[in-house]
Amino acid sequence: MGASASRKLLPVLLIVALLAIGLVAADASAAETRVTFTFRPDGRPGTVHLAGSFNGWSTSQDAMADLDGDGIWMITLALAPGQYQYKYVIDGGTWKEDPHAAASVDDGYGGKNSVVDVPDGAEELAVGIGEGGGGAAAESAPAAAPASASAGGAVPVRFVFEAAAGSNIYVAGSFNDWDPGRDRMADDDGDGVYEWRTELAPGRYEYKFVKDGSWLTDETAAEFADDGFGGKNSVLYVPVASPEGGVVAGAGGGSAAAPAAGGGEGLKQVTFSFQPVIGGVANVFLAGSFNDWNDSKTRMSDEDGDGVYETTLLLAPGTYQYKFVVDGTWLTDEAAADFADDGFGGRNSVIAVDASYEDVSIEEGDGEMMTGDLAIALDYSTVNPLSEEAIEFKARAHTGDVEHVQLLYAVDGGGEQIVDMLPEAEDVVYTYYRAVLDVPVSSTIRFAFDYVDGGVHFFAAAGGFASGKPAAGEMFVYSPETVPAFFTPDWAKNGVFYQIFPERFRNGDTSNDPDFTEPYYAGANTLPASGKTNGEYFHLVTQWENIGGLQRSPYRTDGKPDYYSFYGGDIAGVTEKLDYLRDLGVTIIYFNPLNQARSNHKYDPMDYLAIDPHFADDATFKTFVREAHARGIRVVVDMAFNHTGDWHFAFIDGREKGRESKYWNWYEWKRWPLPDGPIPNPLDYYDCWWGFGIHPNLNYDLSRPNAQENAITDIADAKPNEALVEYVLSVADRWLGEFDIDGFRLDVPNEVPFWFWRLFRERVDAVKPDAFLIGEIWGNAMPWLGPRCFHSTMNYKFFRDPALKFFGQGIGTAADLDRDLAPGRSVYPKQAVQVMMNLIDSHDTERFLTLAGNNDRRLMLAALFQMTYVGIPQIYYGDEVGLRGGKDPDCRRPFPWGWEESPKRTAIHDYYTAVTGLRHAYPALRTGAFHTALAEGKVYAYVREDEANRILVVLNNDPGAMEITVPVAELGFGDGDRFADELNGGAAYEVAGGDIAISLEGLTGAVLVQQ
Repeated sequence: MGASASRKLLPVLLIVALLAIGLVAADASAAETRVTFTFRPDGRPGTVHLAGSFNGWSTSQDAMADLDGDGIWMITLALAPGQYQYKYVIDGGTWKEDPHAAASVDDGYGGKNSVVDVPDGAEELAVGIGEGGGGAAAESAPAAAPASASAGGAVPVRFVFEAAAGSNIYVAGSFNDWDPGRDRMADDDGDGVYEWRTELAPGRYEYKFVKDGSWLTDETAAEFADDGFGGKNSVLYVPVASPEGGVVAGAGGGSAAAPAAGGGEGLKQVTFSFQPVIGGVANVFLAGSFNDWNDSKTRMSDEDGDGVYETTLLLAPGTYQYKFVVDGTWLTDEAAADFADDGFGGRNSVIAVDASYEDVSIEEGDGEMMTGDLAIALDYSTVNPLSEEAIEFKARAHTGDVEHVQLLYAVDGGGEQIVDMLPEAEDVVYTYYRAVLDVPVSSTIRFAFDYVDGGVHFFAAAGGFASGKPAAGEMFVYSPETVPAFFTPDWAKNGVFYQIFPERFRNGDTSNDPDFTEPYYAGANTLPASGKTNGEYFHLVTQWENIGGLQRSPYRTDGKPDYYSFYGGDIAGVTEKLDYLRDLGVTIIYFNPLNQARSNHKYDPMDYLAIDPHFADDATFKTFVREAHARGIRVVVDMAFNHTGDWHFAFIDGREKGRESKYWNWYEWKRWPLPDGPIPNPLDYYDCWWGFGIHPNLNYDLSRPNAQENAITDIADAKPNEALVEYVLSVADRWLGEFDIDGFRLDVPNEVPFWFWRLFRERVDAVKPDAFLIGEIWGNAMPWLGPRCFHSTMNYKFFRDPALKFFGQGIGTAADLDRDLAPGRSVYPKQAVQVMMNLIDSHDTERFLTLAGNNDRRLMLAALFQMTYVGIPQIYYGDEVGLRGGKDPDCRRPFPWGWEESPKRTAIHDYYTAVTGLRHAYPALRTGAFHTALAEGKVYAYVREDEANRILVVLNNDPGAMEITVPVAELGFGDGDRFADELNGGAAYEVAGGDIAISLEGLTGAVLVQQ
């Protein structure tokens, strides 16, 4: 009996868009007026929402649309007669008055709310810019925007979902900011059919249903889109016009999909094209969600010389975002059919790969093999020295394309041998194969991969794929020189990370609290007479528990949060809580930057070698490190080497002296002198990180512009800025040597020249050979892993994203999770996998608990998964006591000391302590082998084992209780083998008939240790 056999759900969706002029939903009041709001914002925002007294001032409920691209955003609401206040919300944070409003009132924050009066008896009303570009209101909608055909005319939409009576059903989507707990569906007559009604402007929307905390795709939708977590969102198109009777989607209707959209199974051939506006282009690359946004991986070429650069990819059906990278400059494809906010004030292009694209035929046993996207390199993803006496070989093929894979090899000039490579993991596109040879790491091995299908052999060697067996000179050659041994620190493999945003953890020394008397705060440390400012206002929050400003600043009138507040956290506070951290099971503290800087986040350093005096002086920090080490806790510190702050001593000297400064070429200046005061567009004057003037980019390579530095791998191809390089390298001397910390987390390392990291690794190894280096790479980090670069990466792609989707949001199945995780155990070397920083949230993300709908049990189940999976679990400070938080800066709330007074926080803390204790108790949970035992429905079970222990972990991610049967015979367990659940009081279990049967409550797990 499978784990999900007793809990099957067949969701049914019916969405009806009623478009006839004058037609209203059956439950609408006859007295309501259709009010059309029109607004022309400055620039080209990504989103515009209407917020007001009619929707609880929600910043995400009522999305406006500009579907014809004329810069005028519109929405139509049905409002009862009365007076309403409102504002427009730009890109989720900037609040704007309506300049054409007939009246306004004080908003309580030093600004104004716009006012609209909806008269009794009016059928329609226009508010805002109106047809002629002015006027506060009219008694009919603008002629250019009739309700039934306008891009801005709202359309009644009804969502319908079938489920058992008594369920909690919500609809979440792009129309409500994916809020899983706001728009609840109702089953008023108790027939199991849940409904929710709204009005949407014509356009494309993505959505899911949220049933009892689990996110469900509407599988009857006619179109789907990649949800960014390896699953699917359902897609709804609200058209400008529709057939009489409305548009039906779901339940097999399918008419809510775009005309060109369709299904499509398997891979598709997708060609991307780009034509530069000017000539003289040297390099064009394609970067997107399909290649981890790598700006130097997918080169586009103009082979026929017609000026059009092209590349063809093999992609699974779904939605992808992308940009072109032209000589280092990222460009949006303006010819794309759709766009998405890129998170930096610009747009990504969007492509929907569907049935209209040509299929790629893949079939096992047909004597053919798809090799176009299987480039094989001689690196750690292919051959990896595991120890002094074992070497691992890895290959991949499209799933279902070949019958088996063999390794063809010869050791130290000996005879040719063949060994089968066994399938180790599988994702939605590839199957990964592995073989381990018990040979000395000092060997020289010639090898090739032999893919066999339908009796036909396809050989992959140094020259690529070929049908004939390669000669000795054509094979890959492994040696200690070509692929040096890569080992990672043992202490890291056994670690538990705890990330601290130092300004918000604990204030242990009030005497060093920020007083903002430094010159870089001049003019930004006091409020005007009104007590309000939408500019910089640096200040200390004197009440540690006061978090209101992190959601909406009391000093601003635009509704934005407070990015400039300080709470006084310091190193003395962390020292006070070292015993707390030790008792929690923490063995590695990871600090966000400690450098002196103007901001509270410190990613704008004034000097890489200086600690911020509001955190500690040198002596205090050295004492802290000694105290941490005495408790078995290592210390890792964040460094951002791509950019400094605009108050860095070198930048200030260059700004003041121009070319006379000895630091002038440390930055890439475009105009000098700089103006006094704020610079409207810093990029006009100097190169800076994503256009943020407080982050001037460092100029490592004097032979090319900054935008072209990053992809240079060989220092021989660069002209290193020697003085700058030596200054940055001296960070290792100062922090590892003098302060005795144990490693670095490197911020945005993909935006630093690749050749630099080899120099940095050499310096680090010379100062402290067992130091630990972690890079912040959000995608596939393989190019940065190895003895010449980093040991590890923040594991967003192969841990955080899948874990958040499955455990946090209940999206997808355990099989989906297993496929999403699998590449992370295969594409990286095993020793790097063991030290991956497995996070579920951080200072750059919303809190896991908040994204999980504040469901404590989902957080605790994710923590159990962290502590029992391969890699180093990372606790973001406060997660262990249920700290919540939205987007930056709300995810950086002060730690809630006094948590012991809350039973809920205490329960979460006790659970974290229990699961970290299990990890420390059993080395198999840290460095043991991993085998999937069951991935069915919402149940995920796996075995971790070493020579001492075999441990079965079973996770029930369903909100309801489950009777689970885990097949374990194929993993080597026999009838009569006994286990004890070390997480839940030692309950006993025994293998019978090759299975283990276990009952688990919803959103709980078990850790069964073989006795």
